[in-house]
Amino acid sequence: MKRNLMTVTLLLALTPGAVAQTAASAAAVRGQVLALTDQTETERLVVLPFSGVEVVEGEQLVLAQPLAAGTKYVAGSARLGTQPLEPALGANGTLYWTVPAQAESELSFKVTGAGTLPAAALARLSAERQLRPVSGKVVAGDYLLARPAAVAQPEGSGQIKLPRDGAEYRTTDQITLVVEGPAGQELRPRVNGAEVPASQIGTATVDSGRGVQRLEFYGVKLRPGANTVQLGSDSVTVFLAGAVSEVKVTPLQLVADGSTPLRLKVETLDALGKHTAQSYLTVDSNLEPLIPDAEPGVAGYQLRIRDGEGLLELQPQTTPATLQMDFLLGEAVSHQSLEVMADQREVGVGVLSATFGLSSLSDGLSGSSWQGRAYYEGPWPAANCTSLLIRTVCR
Repeated sequence: MKRNLMTVTLLLALTPGAVAQTAASAAAVRGQVLALTDQTETERLVVLPFSGVEVVEGEQLVLAQPLAAGTKYVAGSARLGTQPLEPALGANGTLYWTVPAQAESELSFKVTGAGTLPAAALARLSAERQLRPVSGKVVAGDYLLARPAAVAQPEGSGQIKLPRDGAEYRTTDQITLVVEGPAGQELRPRVNGAEVPASQIGTATVDSGRGVQRLEFYGVKLRPGANTVQLGSDSVTVFLAGAVSEVKVTPLQLVADGSTPLRLKVETLDALGKHTAQSYLTVDSNLEPLIPDAEPGVAGYQLRIRDGEGLLELQPQTTPATLQMDFLLGEAVSHQSLEVMADQREVGVGVLSATFGLSSLSDGLSGSSWQGRAYYEGPWPAANCTSLLIRTVCR
């Protein structure tokens, strides 16, 4: 794979209300304020142009923009050039866009709030899902587990407005049930066959123009697994996460190259295959974890789980090995094993030594010689040098 020294320019521009915060952010990415655009009272436009990126076949680019406290991404506002491109959102509050490799383009999006945006970052993403920094730092663990940025879901088209059919709940077993029907008609929704009592109505409104009433029932209980909500002929099914019954492991990076951590996505699933609410998982592995223990006070190594997913990072390996893992599920243990593969890239190692000299002269002057030595270890053919030591001696 060809890699050359390059200069990448990643610039940042925001609306007039953000000029003060832009200077620090832009300087951090070696850029400048490019343009000032109109703003509303609540939204600001962020522009991230980039250029000077060498296009490498099989690679993509990752643009990362951390969000400051008090700022939120405006759903549907992101554009790569003129094309819509929604980001993923990491657990640490960073927006990520994965785009095809291209020499230059411009990413724009809107945010709300007055917080100061940190510097953006740019990285290459290889076909093996390895990140190589270009400008700034993209946190691999956060990026690999990032999920689509939250987008407000439209309400249902029937009498049951919320929850939407197929909705999943993990952190609470109580929901808000919103229904609509003709004004003056008694609305009696049922959950799992049991009528929701009128005492749980928290808000009731009537649209006299449309002749429609809207009721919001608060604190409606769900049971683990599938739950059926009905009103008249309208019906939706929602899910409450149950206990962990299965652990699914997906390799993200299992190549022994001596420098890249081994990475695996770990998912905790209930009996229906839905992600669970468990916040950490006990893991016993024959290879050493790289990420600190999520719960040092609990026996064994604890892997942090967020919305049913976690990232297990292990120390880089120099030789192929068999990875053995035990996951504790209550009283049961789930055992899984995977093979760590050898790095298939060619590596060259060489030493070059040369001596040049002049014999002693008849007038008694001493002779002179020059000696040079060079050492190379790295990919071959060499696109760049992993290490290069040169020594010159004159005497």
